[in-house]
Amino acid sequence: MKKIFVGLLFLFLYLKINGVDMLPAFVGYILIFMGIAKGKECPSKKITGYIAAAGAFVTGGLWLADIFGGSIPLPIGLVFQLLITYRLVLWVEETVEDKGRAGMFRKSWYVLAAGVLATPLLSLMESRLSLIVLLIGLGAAIYYIYVYYQIWREVERNSPSEDHVG
Repeated sequence: MKKIFVGLLFLFLYLKINGVDMLPAFVGYILIFMGIAKGKECPSKKITGYIAAAGAFVTGGLWLADIFGGSIPLPIGLVFQLLITYRLVLWVEETVEDKGRAGMFRKSWYVLAAGVLATPLLSLMESRLSLIVLLIGLGAAIYYIYVYYQIWREVERNSPSEDHVG
């Protein structure tokens, strides 16, 4: 679960130096794939792993296009970000025993989805409003990652077996 946590950080943190993202999303998808592979078996594990692999491939291509001066105006990265974070909700619901925390994680995804979807739409408005919307989107991402962190730590406390290391 630790790799998934670090992978989420790569998905939501941006550090651009000379136009190159130093925390590329494809690394996050690779880490999420590795974490899912080490996790418990459940019905959504295989599909979530496939989506993480596809996300790594697609966002890796987008990252390379960015480096070489090309850009794709479609929100492909955003679609994969929402898809993988939702699949992680399903995976957590199937593998974690604390259903209350799993329910909170699902609610945090709804907040995340609203923030992530609203940010590009509302950022086109007046500059102060776009800054506020950007902060709301960032807050939603932090909340999602924080809830996942709580689940990960609780799973580690309750079961230090290798099944939960991912």
